[in-house]
Amino acid sequence: QAIQLTIEDGNPQRSADIANIMIQVLIEQNETIQSGRYTLTEESIQAQIKQIQDQIALMGTEIDSVSAETVQQQQKQVEAQIAALQAEVTQLEATIKQLSASPTQQSLLAEKQARLNQIQPVLTLYQQIYTDLVVLGKPVTAGDGTTRLSQMQSTLDLYQQIYINLLNNLEAIRLARLQNTPNVVQIETAIVPESPVRPRPLLNIGLSAVIG
Repeated sequence: QAIQLTIEDGNPQRSADIANIMIQVLIEQNETIQSGRYTLTEESIQAQIKQIQDQIALMGTEIDSVSAETVQQQQKQVEAQIAALQAEVTQLEATIKQLSASPTQQSLLAEKQARLNQIQPVLTLYQQIYTDLVVLGKPVTAGDGTTRLSQMQSTLDLYQQIYINLLNNLEAIRLARLQNTPNVVQIETAIVPESPVRPRPLLNIGLSAVIG
């Protein structure tokens, strides 16, 4: 759909400048409005990526000499992440249930369902990590060093899987934003007209002759 913008002003250069600036403002506003629906999701995923990077670094540092304090710290972090994901899952499921009854909201329904499908595997991995951390937090007994090291490596692998999933989810959100954002472009740059639009004396004379 093409929109023609006409600006009338006593200064020809100013009228052209106003037209070009208004088009740029329209383009910027369109991008802001359309991207806003994805901003919160992107920020949430980016925060999760930062958290998982910190946890991977911590687990890698402690892989050879785990301490009960370190395990408890990670366990609390994982508990918080599980709670946040479960809350988002609950909210998405309620929203999906409401949207299912509205035939006009199918696009938003598909978006929420896609987000739910992204979260559920990540939640499952966090729950597996929590189970591993519970085992790691138990008192050390003689001869279980190899088992604990294996458990820690398994937990680290799960962290890395979550990290990869989150990166994929972030790219999917960004791709969806690009695909679903209407593209507004300026077809032609406004230029200074060669002759004024008004007044048009010849036309006025002709009209006066007909009327007279």
